[in-house]
Amino acid sequence: MMSDEKKKSPAFDLKTIPVDGSKVKIILKSAKPRASGTNTFDDGVSKWNMWIGEVTNQPVVDGRGKDAKKIDDYTGEVVLFPTEPLHEQFMEITGGINENVPVELHKEFGENATTGKPYRKYIATKAGEGTSNNSLFTPTETKLLKDAKSLLEQGLDIDEDTFVTASQEDVYDGKINEERARKLFKFLKK
Repeated sequence: MMSDEKKKSPAFDLKTIPVDGSKVKIILKSAKPRASGTNTFDDGVSKWNMWIGEVTNQPVVDGRGKDAKKIDDYTGEVVLFPTEPLHEQFMEITGGINENVPVELHKEFGENATTGKPYRKYIATKAGEGTSNNSLFTPTETKLLKDAKSLLEQGLDIDEDTFVTASQEDVYDGKINEERARKLFKFLKK
């Protein structure tokens, strides 16, 4: 029965981004990839991350293999599989907590200094704020969590007392009391 089947979104292929410096706008619907995994090949292992986005009038591929159908001017939800550096840019842009974040993508070509082989480099630029995926947090609390996540991603260890002390800094306008900061710390460490 059709209503029981899961609707599959077409795929946006990053290779379709023009090389002329023009930008493609995509809205990252989720704060993190919908799915992640690895594939094993003869020459090694490849990591992948599947993100959900939304495009307007962009080329996409619906289906896979011999059943794949190219659609030139598609508007709607898509899946995309960014390169690892682009995935990291997406994570930085969403902070792991913001959804519906508009980004602009463009493509550059470079040459590997060691091998001399050409390569593609995708650049994402944040084009708006999006929304927090957890309405349990105020904007100030979201900023504190985002700041702390950024420090953790840089390899710094944050204990609960340091987090609570940081929550009282002027940048957070005195809007987070100590009890709430301790609850936020527990969420951060999940």
